[in-house]
Amino acid sequence: MTATTFTVRVENVSTASTLQTPGGANASVAVPLSPVVWSVHTGGNPIWILNEKASAGLQGVAEDGEAAVLAAEVKPNSLSSGVASTPVGAAAPGPLMPGDAYSFEITAKPGDLLAFATMFVQSNDLFYDFPGAGLNLFDADSKAVSGDQTGQVVLFDAGTEVNEQPGVGLNQKPRQAADNQGPDENGVVVRVNDGFTYPAVSSVIKVTVTPK
Repeated sequence: MTATTFTVRVENVSTASTLQTPGGANASVAVPLSPVVWSVHTGGNPIWILNEKASAGLQGVAEDGEAAVLAAEVKPNSLSSGVASTPVGAAAPGPLMPGDAYSFEITAKPGDLLAFATMFVQSNDLFYDFPGAGLNLFDADSKAVSGDQTGQVVLFDAGTEVNEQPGVGLNQKPRQAADNQGPDENGVVVRVNDGFTYPAVSSVIKVTVTPK
């Protein structure tokens, strides 16, 4: 069966008012996203399993936005995989700031799925991905999916570090003194449900998949 090439675009659509924090000059903060680790695969999600402990690589992404270990972990269980780390129009890798986008190409056949992980940076260990095994890149009639897939994206908690209020926690990436800092949670991967309020997924990230 002929493979289809897709362009995947991950945009940071947040604004200065997307994440409100308590009072004063810090009433709102920017919401960066980390480089995206992605996988085209069949079967189970090679990045994480719901209600199981996160791998060291997922911990690196979810806590500190560090992609290299996770990229190496998922490669053996993927048809193809990689890291999108240079924003469109930028000369060098860097975090995805509001208004910026990563873009990358994948090739897939019916039955293939797409999974990814990018850190919600104003957190201790939260990340975005599609639920379950990932996004089906073809429908039941083997037609390639096309368009905005953000409605399927979920914010997950890696369960590796105790959560603090988003945007103010001292053990969160923008404010911590060094990576891998903060109390261990010793939990499992779940949809985030910690009592804090987070922006709607669609106010932070937009994921578009376009077949060629």
